Amino acid sequence: GRKLHGEIVQLMDLVASDLVALRAKVPSREAAMADAEKKQFSVDRSLLEADLKRLRTEHQKVGDRLTAVSKRLKAKSDEKARQDIVADLIAVNASLAGAVGELALVQAGARLEGITLDQRVELEPEDALEIARAFRLDWMNARASLVDGWRLVEFNANALESDLSITFSGDLKGDQTNPLEMSGSKGALRAGLQFDAPLTRLLERNNFRQQLINYEQSRRGMITYEDGIFQGFRLALRTLKQREQNLEIQRRAVKIAIRRVDQTRQMLTKPPAPGQPALLSPTATQDLLSALAALRESQNNFMSVWLAYYSGRMTLMRDLGVMRIDDKGLWVDEPLEKALEEARKYPSALPPAIPEALLKQAEEGMEAVRLVPQESEQEASTEDRTSGIGVPDFLRGDSGVVSKRPSFLEQMKRKKKIRKPAFLNKIGEAVRGIRRASRAVPVQEASAGSARDEGLADPGTRPSKPRVATLPVVADRQEDDAVEVPPVSMLARRPKSRQRSTSEPVVVPPVSAPNVPPASYRPPVPAKPNQVGDPVFQLPRTR
Repeated sequence: GRKLHGEIVQLMDLVASDLVALRAKVPSREAAMADAEKKQFSVDRSLLEADLKRLRTEHQKVGDRLTAVSKRLKAKSDEKARQDIVADLIAVNASLAGAVGELALVQAGARLEGITLDQRVELEPEDALEIARAFRLDWMNARASLVDGWRLVEFNANALESDLSITFSGDLKGDQTNPLEMSGSKGALRAGLQFDAPLTRLLERNNFRQQLINYEQSRRGMITYEDGIFQGFRLALRTLKQREQNLEIQRRAVKIAIRRVDQTRQMLTKPPAPGQPALLSPTATQDLLSALAALRESQNNFMSVWLAYYSGRMTLMRDLGVMRIDDKGLWVDEPLEKALEEARKYPSALPPAIPEALLKQAEEGMEAVRLVPQESEQEASTEDRTSGIGVPDFLRGDSGVVSKRPSFLEQMKRKKKIRKPAFLNKIGEAVRGIRRASRAVPVQEASAGSARDEGLADPGTRPSKPRVATLPVVADRQEDDAVEVPPVSMLARRPKSRQRSTSEPVVVPPVSAPNVPPASYRPPVPAKPNQVGDPVFQLPRTR
């Protein structure tokens, strides 16, 4: 008992030293508190000191009682006296156990209030960006690369100017009998001026423009790099502020857990009412265990938040470029105010943008570029006038398309070096006859049976009338393949699902058809889309 009593006295001295350390950290704790929080903090400290003082007094009484019980054990006593001594020893043991438990709670509260954030990060994102710009090595390398690009702009701009060179050359001639003997009288000295006027600077101009583009890209990349770092600093500082508030929240949670354990212990040591037996609650043990578990969990959460804040502060120091490590590999914690003062002494900004004079110099001599050729616009307007059937424009009378020949062909035609073949004249006359026939002569509609009979006639006999074929409208057809007309038997077996579009008749003459009078041709006859046996084929759209 006396040994336990002495250990409890040492524990009280340790708790007293923790309270002394808490008094030393009061200014740093109150620096980040409001007035109401300062009053509450003062009340909590006074309660801890009062609890320690009360425990000292009670423990002194328990020590006196233990001394009296030990004296009674040495004296002779009867059975009843021995029972009283045993009861007193049990009471002393319970008092000592209660004192140890209460001392543990007082010590936990004192150490909880003594944990502080020694060096809080009171830094604005703009100041953090200024420190990083002055101390980060990768930032220095990126800025140096950008400055090199700026120098290359000036270097390529100098290449656009005129060049004046002064040239000197000379030689010495030796004697024919003695080649090693050099004589100045037999030598020659030449001097001259070489002037390069800035008349043709196409390559230099392109290099200059390319360097302007490269510099502007590098500068924008540097600005994007700074914006990304600035955003990271804002997020890091916001996270540190959040962890500071979370630390105080977890501190209050630990205080609540300590009070819960104290209340549960008081319920266990509460004396029974007069005339009532000393009975414990059926859930007293479970309540005490759950209270102790909640205290341990809240303490772990508090320490995890403090470590997270410490880790975030180390990461911020690394990102700022001011982290220093000693010979043992430990971090040397230094305040940020010193680094901020040094960064403000040597400001470093981005290189300037491209001057307007250089931009005007780069624009001199630039030709106007036509993005869409004139031929493409003419073809587009011509295509709008064409029909959706896919008929070539030279077969349409209202097309209005005039084909243009190359200039060298026109010159050769004037010199009569190129003559038009005779068969082209025949084809032209046949086409003109077809046009006149399709416009002037109306004839009754031909039946599908007669068309099939004419299509399936003997191949040896030459038809005297052109075939009437149905050309379906093909929307957005852009293929330029040659037209292949399959046999009528194959066309008759073609499934109906492929005949999807509206039909429109177009007269297609036979290849070997002779010139016939217009009255022998029939007008185009519209055919049904699903009629089996009609020769159906498609002509590609021409642009």
